[in-house]
Amino acid sequence: MDNDYTDRALAAWRKVRPDLDASSTEVVNRIVRLARHLEAGLDEVATSFGLSRKGDFDTLAALRRTGDGGLSPTELAVAAMITTGGMTSRLDRLEQAGFVERHVDPHDRRALLIHLTDDGKELVDSLFESSITRQRQFLEPLSNRDRATLTRLLRDLLLHFGDR
Repeated sequence: MDNDYTDRALAAWRKVRPDLDASSTEVVNRIVRLARHLEAGLDEVATSFGLSRKGDFDTLAALRRTGDGGLSPTELAVAAMITTGGMTSRLDRLEQAGFVERHVDPHDRRALLIHLTDDGKELVDSLFESSITRQRQFLEPLSNRDRATLTRLLRDLLLHFGDR
């Protein structure tokens, strides 16, 4: 079996700190490193469609999943796990590109709802298809059974941390 970066790092740690049980690092470090690879690949897909970053796609995708109802900027910020200020900047960029529109909430004239434009819908649908292709490529080394096991384990961890 080949050694990866984590194997080499842990071997080095065992030499300088043999008293520590760093076995949790075997999982956590690999998840973090895999996330970086996956994020880089998805950023590449997003930029190939003219978006500045994957976060823009995440915002458009959240709107697309709601159908035509729209979401408030705060709801989008919570979904994206960013500040409302960060979401305002993102929405300004997406609105300037013609992918989203701000509308007054018909139930509360003080509030705004963000909606996709027709161009935004077309973009996010195409981008989602390309994203799925990239994700499949990322998971190719795993069997269907291993993917199912990994899915279950990751879901269990996320639910433990309240990701509902």
